[in-house]
Amino acid sequence: MALIGGHGRRRAKAADAQSSVTPAPELPTPDLRSELFILERRFGRAALIAELERLRAKRRGPQKLDDWRLILPHIAGDAKALLEGRGSPLRPTDYSIAKQIASSELEKYREPTGQRIKRKLKETRAERALLGVIGQGPSGYPAADYVTALRWNPGRYSVSGPLRDLIETFAREAEATIARYRERLGEPPSGMTLQEIEAALRAWVPPPPKLSDHIPDMNSPLGVLVAMAERAPDT
Repeated sequence: MALIGGHGRRRAKAADAQSSVTPAPELPTPDLRSELFILERRFGRAALIAELERLRAKRRGPQKLDDWRLILPHIAGDAKALLEGRGSPLRPTDYSIAKQIASSELEKYREPTGQRIKRKLKETRAERALLGVIGQGPSGYPAADYVTALRWNPGRYSVSGPLRDLIETFAREAEATIARYRERLGEPPSGMTLQEIEAALRAWVPPPPKLSDHIPDMNSPLGVLVAMAERAPDT
């Protein structure tokens, strides 16, 4: 009985302990006024007002343009123009691209903007065009047109030394591949791409050697006999 009674008292104490737990107080929802009051107490009224004025002040001058996002659509066809023989000089001109961008709906035409766009085009337009030629030319255009595009003279456009070396390497390799095809299989068809020429060279099997290639004098009796033996029989 004592054990039963004791058990009942323990359950009663546990229930009393749970009922006596005080719920956590609900904090007030932050509002702008109270937050500004806290900032004022921390940084001072003058500093707070000055920062608010700075935030609400309108930015002076035109918004900065994302030049390359605007330039790229105008020069996306440069590589194709070079490969099709239409890229000397590049069209549209740098001046017309710069003027169109600078006078677009983003801002009125301003001379510094036009000069900045033209400078960027002069510095990188040829490089982007030549990189496009490397990417598109071997498989999408005739091999002769590909080589011509690689040999394009960029004129006043800037091309870095490493890229010049890379272009020269690609041009020489393409010319050597065309020369091997010409030696083994004859003149390649005008529309044949460099990729097709390379595939034809890989599939090419050299003809078996002829005995006559080793006869110094084909007019000698031995030479005549060898020539008769190698001559295809008449049908």
